[in-house]
Amino acid sequence: MKSSKPTQPKQYGAAQARVVMKLANELTGEFGFLEFRDNVEVPGVFISEPYVDMLPSGARGIEAGRLLAWNPAVDLENGPDPATWPVLPATFSARDLAAFLVYGVGTFIHDFLGTDGVLDESALKNVGGMRDEWARQALREAYELAGRARAVVGPLDDEAERAAVLLGRQLDDATDQANERERVFEPGISGDEASARRDRAKAAVACLEKEFDGLKAKAEQKRERWRRDMVRALFEVEDVRQGEAVQKKKPGRKLSVAPALLAEILNALESYAATTGQDFDRHAMPGPLGKSADDEGGFHWLCARLYPRVFNRAPATFTGYRAGLCALAPYPKPTDFYRLALPRIAPKLGVTLDVRHMPKKGREVA
Repeated sequence: MKSSKPTQPKQYGAAQARVVMKLANELTGEFGFLEFRDNVEVPGVFISEPYVDMLPSGARGIEAGRLLAWNPAVDLENGPDPATWPVLPATFSARDLAAFLVYGVGTFIHDFLGTDGVLDESALKNVGGMRDEWARQALREAYELAGRARAVVGPLDDEAERAAVLLGRQLDDATDQANERERVFEPGISGDEASARRDRAKAAVACLEKEFDGLKAKAEQKRERWRRDMVRALFEVEDVRQGEAVQKKKPGRKLSVAPALLAEILNALESYAATTGQDFDRHAMPGPLGKSADDEGGFHWLCARLYPRVFNRAPATFTGYRAGLCALAPYPKPTDFYRLALPRIAPKLGVTLDVRHMPKKGREVA
């Protein structure tokens, strides 16, 4: 045996798929939503037979039905037949696993391993047994790929979704009040009278119900669009490190790679800070941001020096790139952090700097 560390495969197998399936089933309680099938054309993890078509999932379906009916093939152009494709094939890549985690039963895994693409390594250690390191590695790689895809696509805009939840509660309260006011459930009244009272109660909340339906539809459209973009980014964006997204040629909006590159820069800055014994929080970053890409020593300047074709943009455009990915601390004091970090992180990102971009004399760091 040449090495005590197993070589990580590019393709994972049924053993790893079963570990992921078991994890998802454990996290959904006693329902057992997933089952493994090996006697079908494409073996893998499927929704358990009792739940197939149990709830409507079409245009007039409900969210629970769509969660159970979905698999990644639904959102792929020129992909396999969603009717026969598993949610996770028996032979799968980290991309397949990352797609499984985007929507449906796979999302329950986020509650255990971490949300927003941030993997909880301590929780991951509790997945599987001693011999399931490849399954844990598959999940680790899937989280990394999902993070890159999320940086390209952007975070889910769930403002309408959250507003719909609040409005739904308001509608429930208003409906209860209207039923009580009209005494809809008063015992001893005739069927005609009960219907008339029910109609009056319904009319009283009609405007609120219409507003709720519209907001809910808007939220569902945003989630569906984000879900589709995430799955396609996972399978169609081959390399976001080179500054351009390599995609299958197809009409439509081109995905920006700026957020993905920005995520790579933030990861490098975190590593640099840890190595040099400094504190760095991407959501409470040190100053300065810089007034523009030419404002030497600022965060915008650092990004533009690393990837000028991407980040040498107006401040407002750069602000849009940063939205949801990072933010400066309140009232940050100017520091040498970005000036000193630049030559240290550039090689790790595969970027060659010229001497003009080397930091001027400042405080020494380890």
